[in-house]
Amino acid sequence: MTGVPVVLGKPRTFMNQSGQAVGYLLRKYQAEASGLIVLVDDMDILPGKLRVRAQGSAGGHNGLKSIVAAIGTTEFIRVRIGVGRPGTPGAEIDHVLSPLDRADRALVIDAVKRAADAVETILRNGPDAAMNGFN
Repeated sequence: MTGVPVVLGKPRTFMNQSGQAVGYLLRKYQAEASGLIVLVDDMDILPGKLRVRAQGSAGGHNGLKSIVAAIGTTEFIRVRIGVGRPGTPGAEIDHVLSPLDRADRALVIDAVKRAADAVETILRNGPDAAMNGFN
């Protein structure tokens, strides 16, 4: 889509309060949730893998739960970037807040680049094309 304005927002809230920032941006720009694309890290996906969805549940992700609560719908696009689970149960917070090991870091850096390509595909051709190309 050429000539369509896009706003890139990076919340400065804690992850589990992301909905405050997303709600603010939607109101400020008078945008609909259906035009929202959210990128998140996801421990339930292997490092470096992507999963694009046109809508769906928060799937246990507290940031997505916060967004759903703030905007009142699950009907927004999400691009999930796999970071994998820690090897030790109960170490999830440290896992997502600490530097990744060298191998996983390389995979996630590549996935972030592909996530940017997925967003561009969503904007140009819609979420179905991105799901077919990146999932």
